[in-house]
Amino acid sequence: MQAHLSEDTVRFVYRGEEIATYPRSIGKAPQIDYRHIIASLVRKPGAFARCLYREELFPRPVFRHAFDRLNAIEERKASERYLRLLQLAADFGEDLVADRLGALLRAGELPLADVIEVQLRDPVPATPLALTVFTPELEPYDALIAEVAS
Repeated sequence: MQAHLSEDTVRFVYRGEEIATYPRSIGKAPQIDYRHIIASLVRKPGAFARCLYREELFPRPVFRHAFDRLNAIEERKASERYLRLLQLAADFGEDLVADRLGALLRAGELPLADVIEVQLRDPVPATPLALTVFTPELEPYDALIAEVAS
């Protein structure tokens, strides 16, 4: 793979084919997309603790809160458990995982990937709402039309 730098972009080329282009950010905060590195981090969770851009691996505040809760309960396994949550976000979508994390944290439960994965794989079917049929009274409209017509 080759990286081509220009004044305003970074292009990545693999076997003669461009696979990604990103705007170049000189002097700005780093932008790390966890989806690109999560597979490596899951295989070696100890690297997360020493990661230079670790704070960039919390895509939303709820993910940071989840890590803090995991770290407070068992510091030794917190990184591994958090990376599994991040992997679920990459696999199922950040919005869905963030919603489930928020619900678990509000309930005071430990945000474990196994619990969230079960919820994502076997969602509870939504119960349909009981709707009543609205039938409007037409006499007031008839009276209004008669009044306007005269």
